[in-house]
Order: sequence, then structure tokens, then C-alpha cells
Amino acid sequence: MKHYYFSNGLPFSGDLAKNLDMQVKRVHEYDKASLILIDGQVGEGKTTFAVHVADYLKGAYEKQKDGNYKFNPKKAVVFEKQLGRGGEEFKNLLKTVYREKLLVCLYDEAGDFTNKRKLSRFNTFINMVFEQYRALKINVVLSMPFFDSLDDDIIKKGIVRMFIHLHGRSNVYGNYKAYTLKRLFYMKNNLKKMVDKRKVYSRTPNFTGCFYDLPTERSEQLRNYSITGKLGILEKGDIKYQNLKTYREIAEQFDKSIRWVKNKVTKLKLSPTRFYRTKALYDEATIEKIRVTMTNERN
Repeated sequence: MKHYYFSNGLPFSGDLAKNLDMQVKRVHEYDKASLILIDGQVGEGKTTFAVHVADYLKGAYEKQKDGNYKFNPKKAVVFEKQLGRGGEEFKNLLKTVYREKLLVCLYDEAGDFTNKRKLSRFNTFINMVFEQYRALKINVVLSMPFFDSLDDDIIKKGIVRMFIHLHGRSNVYGNYKAYTLKRLFYMKNNLKKMVDKRKVYSRTPNFTGCFYDLPTERSEQLRNYSITGKLGILEKGDIKYQNLKTYREIAEQFDKSIRWVKNKVTKLKLSPTRFYRTKALYDEATIEKIRVTMTNERN
């Protein structure tokens, strides 16, 4: 996707800027919560579009005297500080965003929706965040594959103020449909009757538009950052698949202290199966040796 700006200097068309202005005012003047929800299938540009939205909310697109906009990279979103790719990372970034007054935080899908247990944990976490987050005066942009994954309570509380569905992305531009909270309620209700859930997007949106890609250099930065995050998720998945455990997890398994586990590992001269970042990980065979030693000591 090549990078262009529309005639007004923005990377997206339609009434999006006007509606984003309303969300900034809602958070910073009216002291109310505002979550902008973005969904779309794989490859529709959710992260790219979310960054465009976040840049605008943060003030990186400065309005000129002629009414057009000019991008100021110094005010752009800092991926490492403002783009979270999972619940724990997002929670930590919220603190950074608040502390450094960065105004906007993005939550990318990052594997939180791969099973019902993770989905339930994600919704509990989001509910908890928004119970307290209003006072932080932070605009939150959330991207997910399908909007119905979001808990009904978050919608009923009026936290979601704008829902945007991405579709039909080409190598030049992507398309979006934007819906208000009221229409989102109708869409959630209609889903119950639908076999093909994708037809829910046929409901008339409040407004539509197109969006372009990020500038080449910035797009590359985002790609590298995203790849790093996705490799981390794959590595964690591999660790889970192999059932590898840290000192803390082994200690919990045997109801012992971490120091006790470390002493056993040293005494038995057990080597870590592998390392994840700075953490030593041990496989089941190694843990079994510790278990056998415990049994022998009891006898």
C-alpha cells in the first residue's frame, strides 16, 4: 500500500476527524470515558488505521490556517510506549501514558482472543480498566478481529463511543464503515439471528471513508515492532506447548519457596531446558527428578 494524503492533509477521508474531535472533547473537557473500537479480518490494516486514529487524537495532525492539516512527527504515537499487544502489556503502558501525559493508548489484538478463557480474562480486565481509567483522561483505541468478542457490559456502560469496521483493503487504500453506539446496539442484537455473522456489517453506517498507509519509514518501524511482538507471542506459545516452567511455577507446584527450588536445581546439577529472556525454564523430565528427590527424602 503506497502512502498518500487526502487533499486536506489527513491520511483518512470522510467525517472521521470531526467525530474524533468529539471524543477528545469528551475525555478532556467532559471527563467521560471514550473507547474507539476497530475490527476487521486479517490483513485489513487494523493496526495501521488504529495508529492513524491515535496520531490524530494525540495532536500529530496540526490544523493550519487554511483549514488543512500537516503531520508533525514529533507528536506522533511512540509505539514502544503507547501500543500494547496484550492485557499485561497494555496495563503497563497505561501507566506510562498517564505518567508521561501521552494522551492516547492503543490495545492491539495480540492473541487475547484465541480461546474462551483468554477472552473472559480480557473482558474482565477491560471492565476493570474502564472502571478506573476515566480519571486518567486517556483516549483508548482497541483493535480486535470481531467486535462481538467485546463484552456486552462494556457497550451497555456507554464506554464504546465509536465503532469502525475495516474492509476491502487493496494495495493502495483501505475502506472503513463507522457506527455510533446506538447502531452498535442494534448490530449486537442482530447477530443472534444470523448464521453468517459477516452480514451484520451491511447495516447502514453513520459515515464511511478510505484510509492510506503510514509513511514508508514509519510503516517499517511499525512492522518491525509488530513482528517483535508476534515472535514473542509465538515463543510464549511454544513454551506453553512444551510445558516448560519457571522457578516460581515449580515452587507453586511443590508448595515450596523459590529459594528451595533453586537449591534443589543446584544440588542435582540440573541444567535449564532453555531460557526465555532472562528466565530459566525447565521441562517435565527435570521437574520429575525434583519430585523423585522429594519422595526419597520423605522416605
